[in-house]
Amino acid sequence: MKVLEEENKEAENKGTGVLGEMILNDFDKINNSSKETEENSLSKALDKRILKPFDLILGAFFSQKEMFLKESLNSILNSSLYKSGVKELKLIARGKVRDVYALNEQQLLFVSTDRISAYDVVLDNVIPGKGQILTALSFFWFKKLQHICQHHLIDTMLPLSLENYVQTLMGRVMIVSRYQILPVEAIVRGYMAGSAWKEYVQHGTVHGIALRPGLKHGQPFDTPLFTPSTKATPGGRVSKKIGEKHAKEIERLSLMLYNEAHAYALQKGIIIADTKFEFGVDSNDELVLVDEVLTPDSSRFWSSSNLLDSEPCSLDKQHVRDWLEKHCKMGQANVILPEEIVNQTRQKYIQVYEQLT
Repeated sequence: MKVLEEENKEAENKGTGVLGEMILNDFDKINNSSKETEENSLSKALDKRILKPFDLILGAFFSQKEMFLKESLNSILNSSLYKSGVKELKLIARGKVRDVYALNEQQLLFVSTDRISAYDVVLDNVIPGKGQILTALSFFWFKKLQHICQHHLIDTMLPLSLENYVQTLMGRVMIVSRYQILPVEAIVRGYMAGSAWKEYVQHGTVHGIALRPGLKHGQPFDTPLFTPSTKATPGGRVSKKIGEKHAKEIERLSLMLYNEAHAYALQKGIIIADTKFEFGVDSNDELVLVDEVLTPDSSRFWSSSNLLDSEPCSLDKQHVRDWLEKHCKMGQANVILPEEIVNQTRQKYIQVYEQLT
């Protein structure tokens, strides 16, 4: 996706962020496409790509991007999708959150739904707008960190061949290059939390590394810890699975990615307590950053405003985990979250998106 020209930056600076940039790019593509038609009919193009999905009454003299942006953002963030169904493409995988389709031999289509999972269980609820926020944040971080590591993202525009799905899929898709995926979860921890805290309380270690006594929950480590695991064997030795060369390079890149993202987020009032990266390899055996990057699904985000005074204020899906621990058995299926938890979780995701972008 091309970066917006300066004339489009005003709307972004008003709080629309990356999601707004994606929508405006869609607008520009529609507008430019319409100028190239024989009839030069803007109203025809608008009716085909905008009026139907967003029910906007714009007419043939549409020229105000801000109106388009406002209505589109409102529609996107209030929409919901549990499962996509792109009949024209072959479904390769339906993950916990993303549906993955084959576009061709070189490219895949990722669709971020509003499903939410915790403790390896996909819940029956959706968090409206979550899929678009995940897509926008990944797009933001892929661009911001691309000087550290190449990535698989090609575009976030829905292919014109799938225009019939614009109402449900706009803002949810990533077109990515196909790579061989390495079976490693590259986890970086900057703060004492989650499973690291539980291990420390029980054994005085994190990822088998002995730490000094007296550390508290939410306390930063002296330096971020790289605590990877193989997908097949959590906590297993990564180098045995992927080789020493890739294991060392993944550690180096993961720490670089985390440190730069953490420093940026801190300026925005957010602490990235920990996160998970995934990598593939290209035809030259070079590492490529894949999947999602630094979202509330793959990371722990805390507000930096009250960290010294109390327990961390989570801005991710920890809210859902906490509710499940109190009300459900581990691994229980067919769980439905209360509307209050859904709304609170949605607001946390929106807050992270707005602060970071």
